[in-house]
Amino acid sequence: MATWSVLDVSGSDSNNCRLLPQEAVQDANEALGGDVYFNTTSGLGIILAQALQGQTDELLDRNLPAFVADTVNSTKISVRIQFQDHEPYYNRQVTVLRVLRGTTEAITLGKLAEKIAQETQKYLKGQLALEIGGYHFSFEEIFLWRLRRATRGSWQPEFYVRVSGQA
Repeated sequence: MATWSVLDVSGSDSNNCRLLPQEAVQDANEALGGDVYFNTTSGLGIILAQALQGQTDELLDRNLPAFVADTVNSTKISVRIQFQDHEPYYNRQVTVLRVLRGTTEAITLGKLAEKIAQETQKYLKGQLALEIGGYHFSFEEIFLWRLRRATRGSWQPEFYVRVSGQA
């Protein structure tokens, strides 16, 4: 059975926001820090359907590097997704740094949001909807909130939905 948590963010209307239940990465270290937040002009998080289409105009700082200095030391990170009540975790290597002619170019926040949306769709086997605990959500209802650093090389996206009733 899925365990729902209220998304608690000061200054926002989070009473009707619920984090989508996921299995946490085993051996995750909360002290690592460096989480990436997907804040938008209209509030917290980017709609997954918009990110999937590359429509990231509402994303604040979308053209800036997604990661702060020294957070990522490799050209790729491991993105891990595992919703509760679903198949075993999905793990994919995503390129976040490119070295061109001696210069390092980091992935932008907008491109990272798009990549996470694509990987989420792959995890759901091409579906643009998700069922958890008897609730059905389309990608239009799911928000990408943050990318949490779970281990030195693994990152786990966190999603939320706005619900009218209690989940």
